[in-house]
This record gives sequence, structure tokens and C-alpha cells, in this order.
Amino acid sequence: ELTAMRDALAALPERQSLVLRLRLSGCTLKSIAPVIGVTRERVRQIEEAAIRTLAERLGADPERCRSVEQSRRVG
Repeated sequence: ELTAMRDALAALPERQSLVLRLRLSGCTLKSIAPVIGVTRERVRQIEEAAIRTLAERLGADPERCRSVEQSRRVG
């Protein structure tokens, strides 16, 4: 399972991979936006696309993946 996750992450486009790595390390949308030269809203859209892509490749429910990530940030 961990290998599948690593493979799926490695297959993401570079921008999606970067956004996910930064978000998982605790960076905010606002702090990521200037790093990649887009708005906070665009960072959110890129993150959503990355989560959707990962979920599809791993056979998971994108909504469940999103809710787990959101609860991790809150808690």
C-alpha cells in the first residue's frame, strides 16, 4: 500500500506534487501561492485535482481523502 502511494505521488504532475508536499508539511494556501506564482484559489484547485488524481489511482473515494486531510489540519 505504501509503495502504491509513493508510485501515485511520483506520477503526479510536478506542480500538484509540490502543492501536496507543502500542504502536508503544514504550509497554508497563502504561503504556497507566491512560491508557484498563482493565487490562493488556484493553489486550492491544484490541491483538489491532486487529491482526486491520487484517489483515482489508489481506488479510494476522493471525498473521504479530502475529509481525512481536512480533519488532520484541524486536529
